[in-house]
Amino acid sequence: MDKPILFYDGACGFCNRSVQFILDHERTDELHFASLQSDFAKQSLPQEHWENLDSIVVLDGNHIYTKAKAVFFIANYLKIPFRWAYAGKYLPEWPFNKAYEFLAKNRYSLSQSRKSCQLLSQKQRKRFITS
Repeated sequence: MDKPILFYDGACGFCNRSVQFILDHERTDELHFASLQSDFAKQSLPQEHWENLDSIVVLDGNHIYTKAKAVFFIANYLKIPFRWAYAGKYLPEWPFNKAYEFLAKNRYSLSQSRKSCQLLSQKQRKRFITS
């Protein structure tokens, strides 16, 4: 696939809401999405990435981004002011990774169950890789 793919923990409510946030605030529709639990993830990523669900993973061509690098990569696809987070890629990575690891460790407690979920448009659904 010639467009970047964001892999996320499909069983995590916080992760699903993060994907929804991206869909709501993106400036282009270039990103595609797939669950880390999918067969597609197992075929596309090294085992360490789909076995460890503690980070989103972005696959862009032959490049794989995780944790803060993935967040900064994604920020470039968002509208302003969220796009400004892309500048973080020029700063030391370790404090952002520590913050990311804290959120990842607590993501299940941060995700409170919703009684409803937002339905995706047909155009958005086409960007989700389900196999």
